[in-house]
Amino acid sequence: MAVQEGIDIFSSVPLYVMPKFGESKLSDATGFLWFKNGQHWLITNWHVVSGRHPETEKCLHSQAGVPDRLTVFFQNIDLQLDPIEVDVSLFDEETPTWSEHPDHGRKVDLAAIKIDVPHMSEANYCAINAIKSMDLRQRVGDRCYILGFPFGRQGYGFPVWKGGTFASEPYLSKITNEPILVDSASRPGVWLSCDPAGIWAIGMGRWNDRPCSEWAWRQSIGRNLCGSVAH
Repeated sequence: MAVQEGIDIFSSVPLYVMPKFGESKLSDATGFLWFKNGQHWLITNWHVVSGRHPETEKCLHSQAGVPDRLTVFFQNIDLQLDPIEVDVSLFDEETPTWSEHPDHGRKVDLAAIKIDVPHMSEANYCAINAIKSMDLRQRVGDRCYILGFPFGRQGYGFPVWKGGTFASEPYLSKITNEPILVDSASRPGVWLSCDPAGIWAIGMGRWNDRPCSEWAWRQSIGRNLCGSVAH
């Protein structure tokens, strides 16, 4: 974990991801790191690595482009310098290099892929499960924030924070494995917390029925999904 002084720790979690075919950029995307058993994994959406809709499997690109690699941008520890780019191949010959959920596959719209990260003395980043947080109770109507790159990488490369509120009962996701819905005027390119792995939601929670400040939702389905996929 390497976090820039003065920068909110959660701003160091999202990574700008550029899906490519050869040298051609196909879209903008967001991912984050999960650290397990001495290995960093890049967590992003299944539709990002496949270039296809997770339900219909139709190509998302207007010209049917499908990515063969991802370029992941790590913020240089010196903000005045260019970011450090790490290329991740999506195929070994014709075999996908990413992992999907072992039970639900692409229906979860989540993928994990091994990545070699820059040395912590060179880049500003933080794996989401390296951040300690309390087990807090989330309720419908609670405020949250969605972090990502809806306009691509801009400025110094830190994510946009977009506010929202929980629009469905968070507790039910533990029982039904259904997505948690968030009411927010969001757009493509951010890690939408209506996705089952919506661990980007950062906001107000309750601990022992008392209001509590910042929390990171790393419990319930979000943590279970990441732990299952990044194996």
